[in-house]
Amino acid sequence: MSVEIRRAQRGDVQAIQTIYNEVVLTSTAAYDTEPQPLELRLRWFDEHERTGYPIYVASDDGMIVGWSGIGPFRPRPGYRFTAENSVYVKATHRRLGLGKRLMAPLIVDARAAKLHSILAVIGDSENKAGVKLHMSLGFKEVAVLPEVGFKFGRWLDQVWMQLML
Repeated sequence: MSVEIRRAQRGDVQAIQTIYNEVVLTSTAAYDTEPQPLELRLRWFDEHERTGYPIYVASDDGMIVGWSGIGPFRPRPGYRFTAENSVYVKATHRRLGLGKRLMAPLIVDARAAKLHSILAVIGDSENKAGVKLHMSLGFKEVAVLPEVGFKFGRWLDQVWMQLML
């Protein structure tokens, strides 16, 4: 398998949406409960382009199999030096190290942008792979919020992790 990590292009958005919607429908890694429409994901991409927040994709022989991005943590100006990350990998390509490869350029970009920290908000404290991934990149657990989400008929904790840049 020869997977290339590159900056996302607008033409990748449908594949990004497909990967995210698969996660929405099958896991507790995202707290959306309904698939997102393409229009919403296109607006999200365009806003990232406008504000300079990077999005990366993993391409396996031309097929998008994962994506990552950082975006504003909160809209208020006092939070402008903190970003929140997202990283999702297609089910067929998980546990191959792609999450780490997708996160690496985000961290480089965040440092270049003079951000102070990146937060990872991991849906479901049982998402051991997500916690392990972020720990391997130097993120530290800073909080567990008990039962803040509800999906698939059960209450879910949320793990907050932070990387100081």
